[in-house]
Amino acid sequence: MSAFKSILLATDFGDASARAEEVACTMATRFGARLTLMHVWVLPTSAYSESITLPIDRIERAAREALDRAAARLRSVVPNLETHLICGDPSRSIVEAAEERGHDLVVLGTHGRHGVPRFFLGSVAEKVVRSAAVPVLTVRGAAPHGS
Repeated sequence: MSAFKSILLATDFGDASARAEEVACTMATRFGARLTLMHVWVLPTSAYSESITLPIDRIERAAREALDRAAARLRSVVPNLETHLICGDPSRSIVEAAEERGHDLVVLGTHGRHGVPRFFLGSVAEKVVRSAAVPVLTVRGAAPHGS
C-alpha cells in the first residue's frame, strides 16, 4: 500500500465533518502527509435575490473565522495544517482543488441521508466520489433520526 502524501479534508463544520477530521488527522500523522482543511462557502440564492443586497463580505468573514477556529483546533494534532477557503459549488470546488493542488486523497463527511431528504438536498459526498480523479474517503456522521 502506498502512503498518501497530500490529503484534502473538506468540511462543512457539521457532525460528519468532525468525524472526518479525526480520520484525516490520524491518516496525515500516520503517513506524514500534508493536510489541507478546505471549506467551500456558498452564496444564498433565491428567486428574489436580485432585489436584495447580500452581506457577502460578512458571509465570507464568518466562513473564514469558522475555518480558522477549526484549523486552530486541528493544528494541535497536525501542526503544518494548511487551509483553503473558496466560494462556489462545493462538490465541483472540492474536486478541482484536489486536482489543482496535487492532493492524492480527499476525506469528507457524509450525512448518510437517503430517500426523499437525499433527493431534495443532494449529496456533495456522492458527487465528489463520482467526479474525483483521486481516492475519496467518506466518513459517516451520526445516523440520522429514523435510520
